[in-house]
Amino acid sequence: MKSIRNIFSVTILLAVALAFTGCQGEEPDLFEKSAAERLNEIAKDYSAVLAESEAGWIMEYYPTNSNEDPTGLGYLMLVDFDKNGSVKIGMMNDLTEGAYEEATSLWEVITDNGPVLSFSTYNEILHFFSDPAIYEQGLGLEGDYEFVMVNVPEDHQTIMLKGKKRGTYVRLTRLPAGTDFQEYLADVRAFQQTMFAATAPNYDYMHFDGKEYELADMSTTLPNIYLKGSDAIANEYHVPFIISKIDGAYHLRFRKNVFATEDEDKAIQEFVYNESEDIFYGVDESSYTIEGPSPSGFFADYLSASSKHAYLLGSVDGMSEEINSSFDAAVSGLAKLKWSLEDTNVKSGDRKVFEFFFEDDNVKLVANLRNGGKKTALAFLYDKQIDESGLTLTYKGPADDASATVLDRVSGLNVFLNLLSGKYELSGNETKFNLEKILFKKADGNYFVARSYAF
Repeated sequence: MKSIRNIFSVTILLAVALAFTGCQGEEPDLFEKSAAERLNEIAKDYSAVLAESEAGWIMEYYPTNSNEDPTGLGYLMLVDFDKNGSVKIGMMNDLTEGAYEEATSLWEVITDNGPVLSFSTYNEILHFFSDPAIYEQGLGLEGDYEFVMVNVPEDHQTIMLKGKKRGTYVRLTRLPAGTDFQEYLADVRAFQQTMFAATAPNYDYMHFDGKEYELADMSTTLPNIYLKGSDAIANEYHVPFIISKIDGAYHLRFRKNVFATEDEDKAIQEFVYNESEDIFYGVDESSYTIEGPSPSGFFADYLSASSKHAYLLGSVDGMSEEINSSFDAAVSGLAKLKWSLEDTNVKSGDRKVFEFFFEDDNVKLVANLRNGGKKTALAFLYDKQIDESGLTLTYKGPADDASATVLDRVSGLNVFLNLLSGKYELSGNETKFNLEKILFKKADGNYFVARSYAF
Protein backbone atom coordinates (compact mmCIF):
# COMPACT_ATOMS: atom_id res chain seq x y z
CA MET A 1 0.00 0.00 0.00
CA LYS A 2 1.16 3.52 -0.73
CA SER A 3 1.77 5.59 2.37
CA ILE A 4 0.95 9.28 2.61
CA ARG A 5 4.66 9.91 2.39
CA ASN A 6 4.94 8.08 -0.95
CA ILE A 7 2.12 10.14 -2.41
CA PHE A 8 3.70 13.26 -1.01
CA SER A 9 7.09 12.45 -2.61
CA VAL A 10 5.56 12.03 -6.06
CA THR A 11 3.73 15.31 -5.60
CA ILE A 12 6.94 17.19 -4.83
CA LEU A 13 8.77 15.74 -7.84
CA LEU A 14 6.00 16.76 -10.21
CA ALA A 15 5.88 20.22 -8.69
CA VAL A 16 9.61 20.71 -9.23
CA ALA A 17 9.33 19.64 -12.86
CA LEU A 18 6.44 22.06 -13.47
CA ALA A 19 8.44 24.92 -12.01
CA PHE A 20 10.67 24.95 -15.11
CA THR A 21 7.79 25.03 -17.59
CA GLY A 22 5.07 26.95 -15.80
CA CYS A 23 6.33 30.34 -16.99
CA GLN A 24 5.65 29.44 -20.62
CA GLY A 25 1.94 29.19 -19.92
CA GLU A 26 1.62 26.18 -22.19
CA GLU A 27 1.38 23.38 -19.60
CA PRO A 28 -1.84 22.78 -17.67
CA ASP A 29 -1.84 23.41 -13.90
CA LEU A 30 -2.09 19.87 -12.56
CA PHE A 31 -2.39 20.97 -8.93
CA GLU A 32 -4.57 23.62 -7.39
CA LYS A 33 -2.14 24.09 -4.48
CA SER A 34 1.54 24.86 -4.32
CA ALA A 35 4.13 22.35 -3.12
CA ALA A 36 4.52 24.35 0.09
CA GLU A 37 0.79 24.21 0.74
CA ARG A 38 0.70 20.47 0.14
CA LEU A 39 3.68 19.99 2.45
CA ASN A 40 1.88 21.94 5.16
CA GLU A 41 -1.16 19.72 4.71
CA ILE A 42 0.99 16.60 5.04
CA ALA A 43 2.48 17.98 8.25
CA LYS A 44 -1.01 18.65 9.55
CA ASP A 45 -2.15 15.13 8.65
CA TYR A 46 0.88 13.57 10.33
CA SER A 47 0.28 15.65 13.45
CA ALA A 48 -3.26 14.27 13.58
CA VAL A 49 -1.96 10.70 13.24
CA LEU A 50 0.46 11.15 16.14
CA ALA A 51 -2.18 12.71 18.38
CA GLU A 52 -4.96 10.26 17.52
CA SER A 53 -3.50 7.38 19.57
CA GLU A 54 -5.39 7.58 22.86
CA ALA A 55 -2.65 5.98 24.99
CA GLY A 56 0.33 7.12 22.93
CA TRP A 57 3.19 5.26 21.30
CA ILE A 58 6.06 2.90 22.04
CA MET A 59 9.30 4.58 20.99
CA GLU A 60 12.34 2.40 20.26
CA TYR A 61 15.02 5.08 20.51
CA TYR A 62 18.65 4.74 19.42
CA PRO A 63 20.86 7.81 19.92
CA THR A 64 23.51 6.76 17.37
CA ASN A 65 24.55 3.94 15.07
CA SER A 66 27.65 3.21 17.12
CA ASN A 67 28.24 0.01 19.07
CA GLU A 68 29.58 1.64 22.21
CA ASP A 69 27.87 1.83 25.58
CA PRO A 70 25.92 4.07 26.22
CA THR A 71 25.55 5.88 22.87
CA GLY A 72 25.09 2.66 20.94
CA LEU A 73 22.44 1.18 23.19
CA GLY A 74 18.70 1.25 22.58
CA TYR A 75 16.28 2.94 24.97
CA LEU A 76 12.59 2.17 25.37
CA MET A 77 10.32 5.17 25.88
CA LEU A 78 6.58 5.73 25.83
CA VAL A 79 5.36 8.92 24.17
CA ASP A 80 1.91 10.53 24.23
CA PHE A 81 1.29 13.41 21.81
CA ASP A 82 -1.55 15.73 22.80
CA LYS A 83 -3.53 17.74 20.29
CA ASN A 84 -2.79 20.88 22.31
CA GLY A 85 0.90 20.59 21.36
CA SER A 86 2.19 19.04 24.58
CA VAL A 87 3.93 15.67 24.75
CA LYS A 88 4.50 13.31 27.69
CA ILE A 89 7.48 10.93 27.69
CA GLY A 90 8.03 8.11 30.17
CA MET A 91 11.17 6.00 30.68
CA MET A 92 12.43 3.34 33.11
CA ASN A 93 15.90 1.86 32.65
CA ASP A 94 19.45 1.92 34.01
CA LEU A 95 19.76 5.62 33.20
CA THR A 96 16.88 6.30 35.59
CA GLU A 97 18.34 3.77 38.07
CA GLY A 98 15.29 1.58 37.59
CA ALA A 99 12.83 4.27 38.65
CA TYR A 100 10.00 5.56 36.49
CA GLU A 101 10.57 9.09 35.22
CA GLU A 102 8.22 11.25 33.19
CA ALA A 103 8.66 14.62 31.50
CA THR A 104 6.50 16.93 29.39
CA SER A 105 7.36 19.48 26.74
CA LEU A 106 6.05 20.76 23.44
CA TRP A 107 6.04 19.09 20.04
CA GLU A 108 5.09 19.85 16.45
CA VAL A 109 5.49 18.53 12.94
CA ILE A 110 7.44 21.09 10.96
CA THR A 111 8.25 21.32 7.25
CA ASP A 112 11.92 21.03 6.38
CA ASN A 113 12.35 19.42 2.97
CA GLY A 114 9.73 17.00 4.27
CA PRO A 115 7.69 16.47 7.44
CA VAL A 116 9.84 16.49 10.59
CA LEU A 117 8.70 15.59 14.10
CA SER A 118 10.27 18.13 16.42
CA PHE A 119 10.33 18.05 20.21
CA SER A 120 10.49 21.81 20.17
CA THR A 121 11.05 22.65 23.84
CA TYR A 122 13.38 21.03 26.33
CA ASN A 123 12.24 17.61 27.51
CA GLU A 124 14.20 16.27 30.47
CA ILE A 125 14.06 12.73 29.12
CA LEU A 126 14.50 13.02 25.37
CA HIS A 127 16.84 16.02 25.37
CA PHE A 128 19.00 14.27 27.95
CA PHE A 129 20.42 12.30 24.99
CA SER A 130 21.42 15.43 23.07
CA ASP A 131 22.54 17.64 25.95
CA PRO A 132 26.30 18.22 25.48
CA ALA A 133 26.76 18.78 29.20
CA ILE A 134 25.54 15.29 30.12
CA TYR A 135 28.34 13.15 28.73
CA GLU A 136 32.02 13.43 27.92
CA GLN A 137 33.68 15.40 25.08
CA GLY A 138 30.86 17.91 24.89
CA LEU A 139 28.77 15.65 22.64
CA GLY A 140 26.35 14.32 25.21
CA LEU A 141 24.91 10.98 24.15
CA GLU A 142 24.68 12.39 20.61
CA GLY A 143 20.98 11.68 20.22
CA ASP A 144 18.39 13.48 18.10
CA TYR A 145 15.29 15.41 19.11
CA GLU A 146 14.10 16.05 15.54
CA PHE A 147 13.10 13.17 13.29
CA VAL A 148 12.22 12.92 9.63
CA MET A 149 8.96 11.00 9.31
CA VAL A 150 10.08 8.56 6.64
CA ASN A 151 7.16 6.14 6.67
CA VAL A 152 3.60 6.51 7.94
CA PRO A 153 1.61 3.45 6.79
CA GLU A 154 -2.08 3.87 6.14
CA ASP A 155 -3.11 1.70 9.11
CA HIS A 156 -1.33 4.13 11.49
CA GLN A 157 -0.12 1.26 13.70
CA THR A 158 3.56 2.03 13.29
CA ILE A 159 5.57 5.05 12.18
CA MET A 160 9.20 4.99 11.12
CA LEU A 161 11.32 8.00 12.03
CA LYS A 162 14.92 8.85 11.17
CA GLY A 163 17.12 11.06 13.33
CA LYS A 164 17.76 14.30 11.50
CA LYS A 165 21.43 14.52 12.49
CA ARG A 166 22.53 11.00 13.36
CA GLY A 167 20.41 9.10 10.85
CA THR A 168 19.36 6.38 13.28
CA TYR A 169 15.97 4.79 12.73
CA VAL A 170 13.39 5.07 15.50
CA ARG A 171 10.13 3.12 15.40
CA LEU A 172 6.86 4.23 16.94
CA THR A 173 4.21 1.59 17.63
CA ARG A 174 0.69 2.47 18.72
CA LEU A 175 -0.20 1.58 22.32
CA PRO A 176 -3.55 0.02 23.24
CA ALA A 177 -6.06 2.37 24.84
CA GLY A 178 -5.83 2.47 28.61
CA THR A 179 -2.11 1.64 28.82
CA ASP A 180 -0.48 2.98 31.97
CA PHE A 181 3.06 4.14 31.18
CA GLN A 182 4.62 3.14 34.48
CA GLU A 183 2.97 -0.29 34.63
CA TYR A 184 3.93 -1.04 31.03
CA LEU A 185 7.59 -0.09 31.49
CA ALA A 186 7.85 -1.94 34.81
CA ASP A 187 6.43 -5.06 33.16
CA VAL A 188 8.89 -4.94 30.26
CA ARG A 189 11.83 -4.23 32.55
CA ALA A 190 10.95 -7.16 34.83
CA PHE A 191 10.67 -9.49 31.83
CA GLN A 192 14.01 -8.33 30.44
CA GLN A 193 15.80 -8.73 33.76
CA THR A 194 14.38 -12.23 34.20
CA MET A 195 15.28 -13.40 30.71
CA PHE A 196 18.64 -11.68 30.35
CA ALA A 197 19.95 -11.29 33.89
CA ALA A 198 23.50 -10.10 34.44
CA THR A 199 23.92 -13.07 36.79
CA ALA A 200 22.99 -15.66 34.14
CA PRO A 201 26.05 -17.89 33.53
CA ASN A 202 24.93 -19.04 30.10
CA TYR A 203 24.94 -17.71 26.55
CA ASP A 204 21.92 -17.76 24.23
CA TYR A 205 21.69 -18.91 20.63
CA MET A 206 20.31 -17.62 17.33
CA HIS A 207 19.33 -20.07 14.60
CA PHE A 208 18.64 -19.30 10.95
CA ASP A 209 19.21 -21.02 7.62
CA GLY A 210 20.95 -23.97 9.28
CA LYS A 211 23.46 -21.76 11.14
CA GLU A 212 23.85 -21.36 14.89
CA TYR A 213 25.25 -18.23 16.48
CA GLU A 214 26.17 -17.60 20.09
CA LEU A 215 24.78 -14.48 21.73
CA ALA A 216 27.07 -13.39 24.56
CA ASP A 217 26.33 -10.65 27.11
CA MET A 218 22.62 -10.38 26.37
CA SER A 219 22.10 -8.59 29.69
CA THR A 220 23.88 -5.55 28.25
CA THR A 221 21.40 -5.38 25.30
CA LEU A 222 24.52 -5.06 23.13
CA PRO A 223 25.37 -8.74 22.60
CA ASN A 224 28.39 -10.14 20.84
CA ILE A 225 27.08 -12.35 18.02
CA TYR A 226 29.40 -14.91 16.46
CA LEU A 227 29.23 -18.30 14.79
CA LYS A 228 29.11 -21.04 17.42
CA GLY A 229 32.52 -22.57 17.92
CA SER A 230 34.41 -19.65 16.39
CA ASP A 231 36.67 -17.24 18.24
CA ALA A 232 34.48 -14.76 20.12
CA ILE A 233 37.09 -11.98 20.03
CA ALA A 234 38.39 -12.38 16.50
CA ASN A 235 34.82 -12.54 15.18
CA GLU A 236 33.13 -10.11 17.56
CA TYR A 237 30.08 -8.42 16.09
CA HIS A 238 27.73 -6.29 18.17
CA VAL A 239 24.15 -5.29 17.42
CA PRO A 240 21.95 -3.67 20.12
CA PHE A 241 18.33 -4.58 20.73
CA ILE A 242 15.27 -3.30 22.58
CA ILE A 243 12.57 -5.33 24.35
CA SER A 244 8.99 -4.03 24.06
CA LYS A 245 5.50 -5.42 24.49
CA ILE A 246 3.17 -5.31 21.51
CA ASP A 247 -0.38 -6.70 21.54
CA GLY A 248 0.35 -8.54 24.77
CA ALA A 249 3.52 -10.29 23.52
CA TYR A 250 7.15 -9.46 24.25
CA HIS A 251 9.19 -8.44 21.21
CA LEU A 252 12.96 -8.39 20.84
CA ARG A 253 13.98 -6.11 17.99
CA PHE A 254 17.55 -5.39 16.92
CA ARG A 255 18.51 -1.95 15.67
CA LYS A 256 19.07 -3.37 12.20
CA ASN A 257 18.89 -6.60 10.23
CA VAL A 258 21.55 -8.66 12.02
CA PHE A 259 22.68 -10.47 8.88
CA ALA A 260 21.90 -9.97 5.22
CA THR A 261 19.45 -12.50 3.79
CA GLU A 262 18.62 -13.40 0.21
CA ASP A 263 14.96 -12.65 0.84
CA GLU A 264 14.66 -9.05 2.05
CA ASP A 265 11.16 -9.80 3.34
CA LYS A 266 12.66 -12.24 5.87
CA ALA A 267 14.79 -9.98 7.99
CA ILE A 268 16.72 -11.25 11.01
CA GLN A 269 15.67 -8.29 13.10
CA GLU A 270 12.49 -8.73 15.14
CA PHE A 271 11.48 -11.72 17.27
CA VAL A 272 8.39 -12.41 19.39
CA TYR A 273 8.46 -14.52 22.56
CA ASN A 274 6.44 -17.73 22.80
CA GLU A 275 6.00 -18.31 26.53
CA SER A 276 4.81 -21.92 26.31
CA GLU A 277 7.88 -22.93 24.30
CA ASP A 278 10.29 -20.47 25.93
CA ILE A 279 11.58 -19.41 22.50
CA PHE A 280 11.70 -16.18 20.49
CA TYR A 281 10.44 -16.70 16.92
CA GLY A 282 11.24 -14.42 13.99
CA VAL A 283 8.40 -12.10 13.06
CA ASP A 284 9.24 -12.22 9.35
CA GLU A 285 10.32 -15.88 9.34
CA SER A 286 9.30 -18.26 12.13
CA SER A 287 12.18 -20.65 11.42
CA TYR A 288 14.53 -17.94 12.71
CA THR A 289 14.75 -18.40 16.48
CA ILE A 290 16.53 -17.24 19.61
CA GLU A 291 16.63 -19.61 22.58
CA GLY A 292 18.57 -20.59 25.65
CA PRO A 293 20.73 -23.72 25.90
CA SER A 294 19.63 -27.19 26.95
CA PRO A 295 19.70 -27.07 30.78
CA SER A 296 21.19 -30.57 31.09
CA GLY A 297 23.80 -29.84 28.45
CA PHE A 298 24.70 -26.56 30.06
CA PHE A 299 24.94 -28.14 33.52
CA ALA A 300 27.49 -30.62 32.15
CA ASP A 301 29.45 -28.00 30.21
CA TYR A 302 29.48 -25.52 33.08
CA LEU A 303 30.79 -27.95 35.68
CA SER A 304 33.31 -29.61 33.37
CA ALA A 305 34.63 -26.38 31.86
CA SER A 306 36.46 -25.27 34.98
CA SER A 307 37.11 -26.40 38.53
CA LYS A 308 36.03 -22.90 39.56
CA HIS A 309 32.38 -23.56 38.72
CA ALA A 310 29.79 -25.20 40.95
CA TYR A 311 26.04 -25.49 41.48
CA LEU A 312 24.84 -24.98 45.04
CA LEU A 313 22.07 -27.11 46.55
CA GLY A 314 20.28 -25.45 49.45
CA SER A 315 16.77 -25.17 50.84
CA VAL A 316 16.71 -21.41 50.30
CA ASP A 317 16.32 -21.92 46.53
CA GLY A 318 13.51 -24.47 46.79
CA MET A 319 13.00 -28.20 47.43
CA SER A 320 10.13 -30.62 47.50
CA GLU A 321 8.76 -31.42 50.96
CA GLU A 322 10.41 -34.86 51.16
CA ILE A 323 13.86 -33.65 50.06
CA ASN A 324 13.61 -30.58 52.27
CA SER A 325 12.71 -32.68 55.32
CA SER A 326 15.63 -34.99 54.62
CA PHE A 327 17.94 -32.01 54.09
CA ASP A 328 16.94 -30.56 57.48
CA ALA A 329 17.49 -33.93 59.17
CA ALA A 330 21.00 -34.15 57.71
CA VAL A 331 21.82 -30.61 58.89
CA SER A 332 20.45 -31.39 62.37
CA GLY A 333 22.46 -34.60 62.56
CA LEU A 334 25.66 -32.74 61.71
CA ALA A 335 24.81 -30.08 64.31
CA LYS A 336 24.69 -32.76 67.02
CA LEU A 337 28.35 -33.40 66.22
CA LYS A 338 28.98 -29.66 66.56
CA TRP A 339 29.42 -29.31 62.81
CA SER A 340 27.63 -26.49 60.98
CA LEU A 341 26.94 -26.84 57.25
CA GLU A 342 27.68 -23.53 55.56
CA ASP A 343 28.05 -21.77 52.25
CA THR A 344 31.70 -20.78 52.10
CA ASN A 345 31.05 -18.69 48.99
CA VAL A 346 29.20 -15.91 50.80
CA LYS A 347 30.27 -13.77 53.74
CA SER A 348 27.27 -14.65 55.89
CA GLY A 349 27.23 -18.14 57.28
CA ASP A 350 23.46 -18.49 57.45
CA ARG A 351 23.07 -20.18 54.07
CA LYS A 352 23.41 -23.93 54.27
CA VAL A 353 24.31 -25.58 50.96
CA PHE A 354 25.94 -28.58 49.38
CA GLU A 355 28.12 -27.99 46.32
CA PHE A 356 27.90 -29.94 43.05
CA PHE A 357 31.17 -30.50 41.18
CA PHE A 358 32.28 -32.88 38.46
CA GLU A 359 35.21 -35.17 39.20
CA ASP A 360 36.24 -37.48 36.38
CA ASP A 361 33.10 -39.48 35.54
CA ASN A 362 31.42 -38.62 38.82
CA VAL A 363 29.33 -35.88 40.34
CA LYS A 364 30.88 -34.89 43.64
CA LEU A 365 28.63 -33.45 46.34
CA VAL A 366 30.64 -31.45 48.86
CA ALA A 367 29.57 -30.38 52.36
CA ASN A 368 31.68 -27.60 53.89
CA LEU A 369 31.57 -27.86 57.70
CA ARG A 370 32.67 -25.58 60.51
CA ASN A 371 33.17 -26.31 64.20
CA GLY A 372 34.22 -23.03 65.81
CA GLY A 373 37.52 -22.16 64.13
CA LYS A 374 37.92 -25.64 62.67
CA LYS A 375 36.87 -26.36 59.09
CA THR A 376 36.55 -29.55 57.09
CA ALA A 377 34.91 -30.70 53.88
CA LEU A 378 33.00 -33.93 53.26
CA ALA A 379 32.68 -35.33 49.75
CA PHE A 380 30.27 -37.91 48.35
CA LEU A 381 30.26 -39.39 44.86
CA TYR A 382 27.48 -40.12 42.36
CA ASP A 383 27.71 -41.87 39.05
CA LYS A 384 26.25 -39.57 36.38
CA GLN A 385 24.52 -40.02 33.05
CA ILE A 386 23.66 -36.84 31.13
CA ASP A 387 21.78 -36.46 27.88
CA GLU A 388 19.17 -34.16 26.38
CA SER A 389 16.46 -35.86 28.45
CA GLY A 390 18.15 -34.99 31.73
CA LEU A 391 20.50 -36.26 34.42
CA THR A 392 20.61 -39.58 36.23
CA LEU A 393 22.45 -39.70 39.57
CA THR A 394 23.35 -42.98 41.27
CA TYR A 395 24.82 -42.71 44.76
CA LYS A 396 28.18 -44.48 45.12
CA GLY A 397 29.30 -43.51 48.61
CA PRO A 398 31.81 -41.27 50.44
CA ALA A 399 34.88 -40.08 48.58
CA ASP A 400 37.32 -40.56 51.47
CA ASP A 401 37.71 -42.05 54.94
CA ALA A 402 36.93 -38.81 56.79
CA SER A 403 33.61 -38.48 54.94
CA ALA A 404 32.82 -42.14 55.66
CA THR A 405 33.48 -41.64 59.38
CA VAL A 406 31.02 -38.74 59.65
CA LEU A 407 28.48 -40.56 57.51
CA ASP A 408 28.48 -43.51 59.93
CA ARG A 409 27.52 -41.17 62.76
CA VAL A 410 24.78 -39.17 60.96
CA SER A 411 21.99 -41.42 59.73
CA GLY A 412 20.00 -38.46 58.38
CA LEU A 413 22.87 -37.54 56.08
CA ASN A 414 22.93 -41.04 54.65
CA VAL A 415 19.17 -40.91 53.97
CA PHE A 416 19.51 -37.53 52.24
CA LEU A 417 22.38 -38.68 50.01
CA ASN A 418 20.47 -41.76 48.89
CA LEU A 419 17.29 -39.76 48.29
CA LEU A 420 19.13 -37.66 45.72
CA SER A 421 19.68 -40.73 43.51
CA GLY A 422 17.38 -41.01 40.51
CA LYS A 423 16.63 -39.56 37.10
CA TYR A 424 15.96 -35.84 36.87
CA GLU A 425 14.50 -33.68 34.17
CA LEU A 426 16.41 -30.38 34.12
CA SER A 427 14.83 -27.07 33.22
CA GLY A 428 15.41 -23.40 33.82
CA ASN A 429 13.84 -22.46 37.15
CA GLU A 430 12.01 -19.62 35.35
CA THR A 431 13.42 -19.77 31.81
CA LYS A 432 16.28 -21.52 30.05
CA PHE A 433 17.48 -18.10 28.92
CA ASN A 434 18.68 -17.67 32.50
CA LEU A 435 20.28 -20.78 34.01
CA GLU A 436 21.52 -19.14 37.17
CA LYS A 437 19.03 -21.54 38.78
CA ILE A 438 18.24 -24.99 37.40
CA LEU A 439 15.23 -27.04 38.49
CA PHE A 440 15.98 -30.75 38.99
CA LYS A 441 12.72 -32.73 39.00
CA LYS A 442 12.04 -36.46 39.30
CA ALA A 443 9.07 -38.30 37.89
CA ASP A 444 7.82 -38.95 41.45
CA GLY A 445 7.45 -35.20 42.03
CA ASN A 446 10.53 -34.70 44.19
CA TYR A 447 12.63 -31.75 43.13
CA PHE A 448 15.29 -29.27 44.15
CA VAL A 449 16.64 -26.04 42.70
CA ALA A 450 20.41 -25.54 42.37
CA ARG A 451 22.11 -22.16 41.93
CA SER A 452 25.22 -21.59 39.78
CA TYR A 453 28.35 -20.19 41.32
CA ALA A 454 31.67 -19.11 39.81
CA PHE A 455 34.53 -18.95 42.31
